[in-house]
Parts: sequence; C-alpha cells; structure tokens
Amino acid sequence: AGDEMKEAHRILAMMFIEKDDRPRALTALETYLRLVPNAPDAEQLKDALVQLRASIRPPEPPAKPLM
Repeated sequence: AGDEMKEAHRILAMMFIEKDDRPRALTALETYLRLVPNAPDAEQLKDALVQLRASIRPPEPPAKPLM
C-alpha cells in the first residue's frame, strides 16, 4: 500500500473516534499499525487501541421474560 493509503487508515480512525464509532475506529487503527508498525507515535496509538478495546463491550443478552 502507498503512503497515502496507510495515512488514510489513521485519518479514518480519528474520524471514527470523533463520531464515537469505536468498532470502526479500532479496525482502522489496527490496520494502520499493521501497515506502519514503526510509526513515531506507535506506542501512543497502541495505548489508544487498549482504551478502545476496553470501551467496546459485547452487547447485553436480551432480557428473559418474567413469565
């Protein structure tokens, strides 16, 4: 992938974070770090991944009927 495509994943991640779309932000950031593992701020981005993962909880199971 070209440098522009790599940077696009980073930009998408930031856009999704702003829109509070954490699952998509997580995917975009993981892709960026896979493509640019030695990014100057890779450690900060890895910390952001940890925070994103922690903030994404699996959906609650549907409540059982009382009857």
